[in-house]
Amino acid sequence: MRRMASWLLMTALLLGVVVSVSASGAYIAPPSDYTSAKGKSLAQKYSGLLERVVKEVTAVYSSNELRIVTLDECSVGGAGFWKNPSKFGTDKRYMGVLVMAKTPPYIFGQDRNGHVASVLDRYGKTILAALTKQMQAIGPPGVDGVAISIVWGNTVQGDPIEIGSEGMLLFLARQDVISYKNFKLTIQNLVNRNDLFLFNGSGEIENLVQFIIEA
Repeated sequence: MRRMASWLLMTALLLGVVVSVSASGAYIAPPSDYTSAKGKSLAQKYSGLLERVVKEVTAVYSSNELRIVTLDECSVGGAGFWKNPSKFGTDKRYMGVLVMAKTPPYIFGQDRNGHVASVLDRYGKTILAALTKQMQAIGPPGVDGVAISIVWGNTVQGDPIEIGSEGMLLFLARQDVISYKNFKLTIQNLVNRNDLFLFNGSGEIENLVQFIIEA
């Protein structure tokens, strides 16, 4: 399911996103930055699980290929328990990760679908595996699924990773994630039956990083 980035920006502004100032280099927002009691409770109890996700993901890739976004770059940091903006009026929470990455060395076609498929294959599956492992340590009433956000577009390997020109934000329901882990869903079916938001250009990427993802 795809939504327009401009609609998401309006929704985020109406919800009143909290923007926090953080210590340089921190990835995980403190409980005080969350906008609900449920969010604060998850952040307080399970920040250690988020740290494990970050550690597992960054261990797979070089720092010149992928990095976790910091609180200096995004109001909610690079790992947290986020709301899905399509679930307006609810407080469903998704264990999520936001990364900046290089464009994969292979692309499955030059259209948007090909770009997304390439990024999911190169980075998304690894991130999903790390999130799924830690999500299952939390009972279903606490976390409703996982969220994967990847920004890419810098094609020069070896250069520092800057903010790219394309982005995606994918929210996956808990039961679907478990079905995928148990080989009952393909990655394509998993994506198709959940919420995928696509972003293109510096303006939309800025909206994604600063407004769309809400703690």
